[in-house]
Amino acid sequence: MDKKLLFFGICLILVVLAFFIGYAKIGFFGVSFVEKNKIGAIIPLSGELAYMGESMQKGIGLAIKDTNFNISIIYEDFQGKKDVAVNAYNKLTQLDNVNYIFGSQSGVILSYSPLAKEQHKIVFAIGTANPGLTTNNGFLFRNNLYTADEAEFNAKQIFNLGYKNIILIAHNQPGGKEYLNIFSEKYKGDVLFQEVFQNSLDFKDIALKIKNSKADAVFVYSYSSELAELMKESYSLGLNTNWFSLFCTEENAIRDLPKNVKEGLVYSYPINYKNNQYSEFSKNYFEEYGIKPDLFAALAYDNIQMLKLAMEGCDYKDVTCVKNNLLKIENFNGVSGETTIDAEGDSHKQIYLKTIKNGEFVMFGE
Repeated sequence: MDKKLLFFGICLILVVLAFFIGYAKIGFFGVSFVEKNKIGAIIPLSGELAYMGESMQKGIGLAIKDTNFNISIIYEDFQGKKDVAVNAYNKLTQLDNVNYIFGSQSGVILSYSPLAKEQHKIVFAIGTANPGLTTNNGFLFRNNLYTADEAEFNAKQIFNLGYKNIILIAHNQPGGKEYLNIFSEKYKGDVLFQEVFQNSLDFKDIALKIKNSKADAVFVYSYSSELAELMKESYSLGLNTNWFSLFCTEENAIRDLPKNVKEGLVYSYPINYKNNQYSEFSKNYFEEYGIKPDLFAALAYDNIQMLKLAMEGCDYKDVTCVKNNLLKIENFNGVSGETTIDAEGDSHKQIYLKTIKNGEFVMFGE
């Protein structure tokens, strides 16, 4: 066989293999291989919170497509279990040699974040709400509304709207009680009582307590599925109150409620839909997946964008360089709102009030 043909044949095979295994750099003297950077994601992909993980996957996928970010994502399902999440973290860092991990759910992240701190691995949380999540861990970051900002915002807004007697309800997750404590400190009216419930979808007792109280408003810190069940139970008892909640309201559990059950619900949110960035993202997301994005998709999309920005000028293995660049992010114009990361690794965003009007999620006051 002609040596030139043999040479070119071998080169062709190498190029094809390069694309198949995620390598793609053509050197000056031939083919050289540069492995894609690996990013881990420990998110819920099964169970009742799988919808969150699926939204995060879609947001991440669209962001990679839009930015041509040279990374591969290794997804791990924590299955609602902390020990599974720890095993996933060990697998990602020890076997897959991952230095950067997207995380979800405060309690789950807290199960492996001490290891990340010790081993200098960056964990970038998506949409978690525990107020103290990033405290004393220089390698833990979060992209979401800053919890203390949101709690204070809700306390002041609800009082200013004329509601002077309120009941506070939270699920028994890390940060629930602390969120309510911050709310109570900033609220100028009377907190009639606080109720912290275990993970449950039976809310008859709580609904009866609300009905028998003199509260003119109820604030609920919970997943949307829990809020939906509480509102349905309350409606079945003939309870007529003013409902308030936080950022995770705009999800299918609430969308699927009957119009007369969810009408008038007010909640805090970081996105103004008049934002051109979000409008473009929403259009592209719908074209890609055939559904509208939720907040978790938007947050995940921005996590990719900010990590890409922070990795510019840094070697993949230089985690300290990336960490320092993340801390420099200020007024980042993301689809989940303009974002600034503080010295603790927490993000700060503009907060808006939204409500459900005629069955639609709209800006409050429109």
